[in-house]
Amino acid sequence: MPFRVIGIIVYVVVLFTAWLFRDTLFGSLSASIPVLLGITAGIIFFIAFLPLVENLRGRELRRVWRQRLEERDGLARPMTWWQSPSFLIQRINSTLNNVFQKGIGRTLLGWWQDAGFGSQPLSLLIVLIGIISGGSVVGYLFIGSTLLSGFSTLLLLIGFITLTYSRARMQRQLFQDQFPGV
Repeated sequence: MPFRVIGIIVYVVVLFTAWLFRDTLFGSLSASIPVLLGITAGIIFFIAFLPLVENLRGRELRRVWRQRLEERDGLARPMTWWQSPSFLIQRINSTLNNVFQKGIGRTLLGWWQDAGFGSQPLSLLIVLIGIISGGSVVGYLFIGSTLLSGFSTLLLLIGFITLTYSRARMQRQLFQDQFPGV
């Protein structure tokens, strides 16, 4: 609910500001094309990272199911050379679980998991690093200003957090709708 109210307030303020400065905005649209291209490139970069995150999530789910089957049947396969990266990923995830146990990290990881994007914090960290680095590099290349590049990266982060929160809220609502009223 608070994000919806904040979103509506920001939307109204942006619309009102755009209406007040409409002559300036439309007159200088040709000068702001690099800014628009930087933001568009950052969004495309974010979308390009989603398949990588989904691939990592699928691998993690297969690993968990394989581990459950091995525990149930009592048959553990010996570790081979291609499973050692999986062991490294497990160690990184267990370390990141300790990092994401407090404050905003815990909230963001909870939204990430509730949204169905993944159960491990490594995928969230990869997406955050991708958004921050990609948005700043591409924004700086197109815009040329470090301040505006940071602003475009901030906009991408806000968009990502809003997307994650709204998807988590939708998934929770779908889950609650499955139960009849008690």
